[in-house]
Amino acid sequence: LGLTDLGENRVQEAQAKRSQLTPADPQLRWHLIGHLQRNKAKQAVRLFDVNLRVSFFDADSLRRGVELATAIKLNADELPVVLKLLGLAADDERTCDGARRLLQTFEPSGLRSVVVTRGEQGTELLTGDVCVHGLVARFERHPRADNVGAGDACSAGLLWGWLNGWSPEQTVTLANRLGAFVASQPGATPTLPVELLL
Repeated sequence: LGLTDLGENRVQEAQAKRSQLTPADPQLRWHLIGHLQRNKAKQAVRLFDVNLRVSFFDADSLRRGVELATAIKLNADELPVVLKLLGLAADDERTCDGARRLLQTFEPSGLRSVVVTRGEQGTELLTGDVCVHGLVARFERHPRADNVGAGDACSAGLLWGWLNGWSPEQTVTLANRLGAFVASQPGATPTLPVELLL
């Protein structure tokens, strides 16, 4: 039919149509039209991007944020702090081990993914029993480049991959590419080249 964008105002109908149509045409983009009903919100991706700031967080607010999330994103320096505040810390562990303990502890409340960003070393995505290290991306750095917006660009890549049914490997690789590109440019919202999404 030549359609590229489809909209639906009912979550269950959108899910059914998407599962039938998207495999035949992976380029289709889906949009929810109208208000999301409270009883359907549980099916939405709820990303908790931790961003610890001195004296603006405590154990209770962190616990509540994780309990409400389906995915949590934090950097490698924040992970041990969060684990300690939530009573989940252990000595000498790999990043994926700490992320796995966080995921297992909060799976009953709906947590499905833990994402740990590592700056220039890329991003790790833990979902289920799989810990994926996406391909690390590098771009020529603009002379006035800054890191502002890189974490948000990484989050956008994660959300895009999850909402479009991509594999964990594809999802974390896109997150790495978007975050690395934005970090290589001045400002938080540079124009993204189309080839970044391919």
